[in-house]
Amino acid sequence: MEVIRIAGYTPEEKVEIARSFLIPHQLRENGLAAERLRWTRGSVLELITDYTQEAGVRGLERRVAAVCRKVARRAAEGETRPVVVNRKTLERLLGPPPYLLDKPEGPGEVGVANGLACERLRWTRGSVLELITDYTQEAGVRGLERRVAAVCRKVARRAAEGETRPVVVNRKTLERLLGPPPYLLDKPEGPGEVGVANGLAWTESGGEVLTLEATMTPGAGLVLTGQIGDVMRESGAAAFTWARGRGAELGFDAAMFGRHEVHVHVPAGAIPKDGPSAGIAIATAILSLATRIRIRSDVAMTGEVTLRGRVLPVGGVREKALAALRAGIRRVILPRKNLQDLRDIPRDLKKKITFIPVDHMDEVLDAALDRTPVPRSRRASRPHTSRQIATAKPR
Repeated sequence: MEVIRIAGYTPEEKVEIARSFLIPHQLRENGLAAERLRWTRGSVLELITDYTQEAGVRGLERRVAAVCRKVARRAAEGETRPVVVNRKTLERLLGPPPYLLDKPEGPGEVGVANGLACERLRWTRGSVLELITDYTQEAGVRGLERRVAAVCRKVARRAAEGETRPVVVNRKTLERLLGPPPYLLDKPEGPGEVGVANGLAWTESGGEVLTLEATMTPGAGLVLTGQIGDVMRESGAAAFTWARGRGAELGFDAAMFGRHEVHVHVPAGAIPKDGPSAGIAIATAILSLATRIRIRSDVAMTGEVTLRGRVLPVGGVREKALAALRAGIRRVILPRKNLQDLRDIPRDLKKKITFIPVDHMDEVLDAALDRTPVPRSRRASRPHTSRQIATAKPR
């Protein structure tokens, strides 16, 4: 059985769903004319943010229905004035908002619970970002909330013991209160290495950067390690077969694969990995190994590869792009057919990452390798140059 995961709605999408479908439906169900109960866009947004906490709209529909029922009852009791829904109306009909969030106030401070005043524990934007990237690894914010609560509890305990100085949260504070970061990422530095490629993967906790390592030892064939699933193993075999047939065009002796065993390892061996999206990363690592050309460390890639070198679309592009950004990677190679998925990526994220769309492995090598491989027959007459790379413009 295949599990289909559906992404949650944004607040703006929920507003449109409520105004176009949920509110008209509940007005009809409760016998109310549209002019009898008027909803503004702001009131719908308040209902979404302060009275619901969900990915879908089921709870929102229940809240809309509750408002309509109470207005219909008052109309049946003789109330004739039209009702305009606003903050006061919602509080009168539904009670205090159960999910009212305290908005941050001041330059870079966040209000803190656990009996602490805002000035007692100060969070900067940078410290919150460090907490997210180095102490959590998830698609949601449940783990983040637990980490924030742990910091607040420890500061509150020290305050109860007589500590009076305000605490400014920074890296040293986080390490002192929470210990060493469990998810500290290695940021790409330097010109890259031969046989080391950054792949992008989708996991239950969001996107992840996988650093694939390839090396050669005496023997023959291909070995894949790192808790590799069957689909990823087959994708690696396809990448290996394609790479073996490119010796003449890319300037290396393909016979080396008959004398050497290629070992590709995906670190974090305790975590199972599967899927075809590492195909182009495996192929790039193998060809880097064969040509002795380094792979750029500031590039990450995702895409399935065929025996003809075509690059096929994959899923989870949004999560993978977020993972690349967290790892400090600013160039992402992806299948051209995945360009449509960039519409789901926030505009500010698209400004920070250069997306390089490709149809074939030749384009992947142009974008990922430190220089373009040159066939041996043309080395004497052609210097090493890089072809122009087409990049996707943010929309």
